[in-house]
Amino acid sequence: MAYLVEGQFIKNWEDVRLHSKTIHFQSRSVGEWVTADEFAPNRFTLVCGWGDPWSHRTTLVHSFLQLGGLIDIVYVSPEYGDLGWRLETPIQSYSLVTDLYLAEDTSFTGRVTIPLLWDRLQNKIVNNDSLLISKIFCELARENTDLYPSEKTKETDFLIQFIHERINNGVYKIGFSNTQNIYNKMSDSFFSALFILEHRLRNTRFLLGNEITLCDFILLPTLVRFNEIYFPCMKCTAHRLEDFPNLWAYYLELLSMPYIANTIDYQKIVATYYTLEFINPSMIIPNTHRQENSLVSESREYEIYTAPF
Repeated sequence: MAYLVEGQFIKNWEDVRLHSKTIHFQSRSVGEWVTADEFAPNRFTLVCGWGDPWSHRTTLVHSFLQLGGLIDIVYVSPEYGDLGWRLETPIQSYSLVTDLYLAEDTSFTGRVTIPLLWDRLQNKIVNNDSLLISKIFCELARENTDLYPSEKTKETDFLIQFIHERINNGVYKIGFSNTQNIYNKMSDSFFSALFILEHRLRNTRFLLGNEITLCDFILLPTLVRFNEIYFPCMKCTAHRLEDFPNLWAYYLELLSMPYIANTIDYQKIVATYYTLEFINPSMIIPNTHRQENSLVSESREYEIYTAPF
């Protein structure tokens, strides 16, 4: 996590804590809604990371809705450097994510997060809320594919909040628990949430029925990272994903769908987490036990086998 204090980048967490005693820290939450008529080719850029699960929400929606011709994507390098995340491709004159946060306010103090939606015309971040960005993308493509149906808004939002609190954040609550008692409670909460979804998927293809919705793309980033990252790094070891047969089958089907597999790069996901010193002090990056496209191949075999489903 990158921080800025009066425009100066701070990487060391102890230094951040020292400053936080005297400076009010804020999360730079930018939640401007962008309407469909504001979108024009080459105006907006989605900045995200291959390893970041919050970014993955937005790239899943972006790819599935085929918005590449309207909104381009710039990824950050998987390795978290001395100056934070570096853009793989510079945006205008900016090469760091922190540069984008300082573009509008050179003395900003607070957290620097991705994903974010950058407006080249106004030279500023217009949104850095992964859920809002995803909903904006859903609205853009509503006439062709409705991932956020108006008749199911209440149910969708409730399920998204459940997934966000109990599952997306749940793995980190387990991993950063500082007592055995807290760890046990967080682990029980997380896996009970997975069992709830396992039960839900007994008689339905996707989380809200037989049509894919935004809920599925909120859950998928955690499932993608579970066996490779969260199981070993966050001590989410009570069960493997394969221990949930309905959830596992659902996961494989999602991977088999067009425009989903191309949002996943396992090598970069692993590199992102294992180059974070506070997670992996040795900085040794393990070999993944899966080839990059093995799950996709496996999922296609599953799709053929379950054609009536």
